[in-house]
Formats: sequence, structure tokens, C-alpha cells
Amino acid sequence: MSISVAVVMNEAFKLFVYAYNGLVNLLQYILQETIFKANPALANTYGNAIALLISLTALYLLLVFIAAFKKILGVLIAIGWVLLIIAIILNVH
Repeated sequence: MSISVAVVMNEAFKLFVYAYNGLVNLLQYILQETIFKANPALANTYGNAIALLISLTALYLLLVFIAAFKKILGVLIAIGWVLLIIAIILNVH
């Protein structure tokens, strides 16, 4: 019995939305109980904005780490090719 890719993607998306809504609710609760105790309605507005910025920051950091890993991997591949060519040249002569 095989699970289709569409079902897996749908469940992954549902999990992401559930986690995001949980983050928003947690932030709104923290803001209502601390900074915006006098005006809890503002906590909803700022909670959504903070959650969006946290998500975008996490995505940005992930892309930065992937880009850094790509550079490191590129250097390792280049070193590997150079060492392979040197080894071939040394063994031929």
C-alpha cells in the first residue's frame, strides 16, 4: 500500500499551518499577559506580525545555511578533483 505524494504534501502543509497557528496563539497569549495587559486587542495585531516575522526569519536563516553549505561542498568537490588529478599524474609517471 503506497501513500501518494499529494497526501504527504497535504499532511505536511496541515502540520505547518497547525504549528504556525500555535505559534501565533502562544505569542498572543504572552503579549496579552505581559506588554498589552491594558489593551489585549493590540496583542492580536502584534502577535500576528511577530509570528510572520519569526517565520520569515527562520526561512531566511535556513536559506543562508544552505547557501553556506553549498559553498563548502563546492570547495570540497574542487579539492577532491584536484587531489584525484594529482594522484593520477603521480601514478602515471
